[in-house]
Amino acid sequence: MNKYAENLDAVDPQLKNNNELSQIIEVYESSWSLGKDQLLDVQYRNQIIYFCLNIERLCKSFVEFKEQIESCEAEIFMSIPALMVLRAIQNESDSQYHKDICKRFNSNIDLDSLSLEYN
Repeated sequence: MNKYAENLDAVDPQLKNNNELSQIIEVYESSWSLGKDQLLDVQYRNQIIYFCLNIERLCKSFVEFKEQIESCEAEIFMSIPALMVLRAIQNESDSQYHKDICKRFNSNIDLDSLSLEYN
């Protein structure tokens, strides 16, 4: 995309002749279609922010966790949901964000019962 931003002469006036540009725009449009609901909704956006901050904090504290994230090890896809549930039942200042995330992806989860069981 930078190539075209820096040099508009690289764009053929016949847009059908810009195969590379068409592919870039298609990927952008597809990505935006998938992400726009998450980014435009303030509540969803805040959930994503807290989720990412939590993951970043864990990566700084636990090298093994960071390595699992970076290599997309299969274990991480079990660990992250478990961590979100644990954060949701901890009764800390940001627990509500984690509760909302858990409820968003599993509306049947009974966080109150889990909290009683583990506290």
